[in-house]
Amino acid sequence: MLKVKNYLMPILAIALFLSFQTNAQDRVYTQETVWNVTFVRTTEAYFDDYLSNLDNGWRKVMDEAKKDGTVLSYKVLSSVPVSPDDWDLMLMVEYKNMAVFDNLRDKMEEIQKKNFGSKKTIQESAVKRGDLRDILGTKVTRELKFK
Repeated sequence: MLKVKNYLMPILAIALFLSFQTNAQDRVYTQETVWNVTFVRTTEAYFDDYLSNLDNGWRKVMDEAKKDGTVLSYKVLSSVPVSPDDWDLMLMVEYKNMAVFDNLRDKMEEIQKKNFGSKKTIQESAVKRGDLRDILGTKVTRELKFK
């Protein structure tokens, strides 16, 4: 009986490993880049002001993050809200993979300091931006590509 147990465990482990390999090969898609998507509702009459604020701050940070490879791409999408609680801007940032998130905050803070100076200046800008919009939520998504 002991001999059977000694042989059974490695056989089960190999069978389990092969079943995972087969399942991955059977998928009709591959996992691609990761997107951080933020849904924004601008304060009435401040849409253009908020976009100017993004242009003078957020865009500069994103461009710098693209240069150092932290960010692959970014986009801003506009939409007509269908309800008072709906977004009118979607900010999308593309990353290579989930591992980028491990030290992302530190990397982005360094870029912000390089572009805007002290932490106090950065915080004051964030407060001003808060008057122009509400963040409705953020999602991290994975792009799937059909094979």
